[in-house]
Amino acid sequence: DVQPKIILLQDDMDPDDFINEFGLAAFEKAIDQALHYFDFKVYLLREKYDISDPSQKIKFVKEVANILNRLKSKVEQDIYADKISKETGVSKEAINQEIGMNKGPKYRIKQAEKIQPVIDLLPKAYLRAEMDIIGFTLISKDYFEKIREFIQVDDFIDSECKYCYLLISDLYSTKDKVEKSALLEELKDDDKSLDRFKEIVNHIPRFEPDNENKVISDLINTIKKSKLLRKRSNLLIEIQGIENKENDLDKFHSLIKELTELNKQITATD
Repeated sequence: DVQPKIILLQDDMDPDDFINEFGLAAFEKAIDQALHYFDFKVYLLREKYDISDPSQKIKFVKEVANILNRLKSKVEQDIYADKISKETGVSKEAINQEIGMNKGPKYRIKQAEKIQPVIDLLPKAYLRAEMDIIGFTLISKDYFEKIREFIQVDDFIDSECKYCYLLISDLYSTKDKVEKSALLEELKDDDKSLDRFKEIVNHIPRFEPDNENKVISDLINTIKKSKLLRKRSNLLIEIQGIENKENDLDKFHSLIKELTELNKQITATD
């Protein structure tokens, strides 16, 4: 059987960059410390969940049990169940019971059914950043032009904020000033979201007169970074969803490469 292993390099460096920076001996040591496929999947789950939180620990153990259930070797299952038990404090018996619950035809649930809509996972800070950006665009066209250089419609997650930004962009194409009343007039036909639109349009960003440019830059960075984090989260789910590591090995390697590039971009925003 193919037993792929994954090398984790410092700061998500490419192998060539790593060797240039730390030398061949360090790279060979990294190869020796390469993670088994199971260990790497658990590593991704540790990135996803905070096991110090009881509810997240439950989700972590359940997903680990799903992975353990796919291992063909009972010996491997036993060793890794023991390892996870010591790490989480959850009894080995409970983990084995969870593995047993995943047996049979009902186990292969579509991954899409497990994924919560992204909007439900939005951090409050990100929602506020979107509303603050909308607020700045309504203060002046100069602010809008500065923001438009970096923020596109597709960068928004909240559908109402996205629609507001689209309309503001259209209005500024023929006007030097967008009045809130005019914007709400454009939005009034959507009765279901009207209250939400009013909340967004009437939101006033907080800033001092001498630091508005820094505030705008920070908001742009928050939105850009959140977009990358959102993309990484979806990518991690896709990687975890690869069940047949032998048949999907090429796809797995491609996704890992994409994950490495994303991590570099995220690090660059810090």
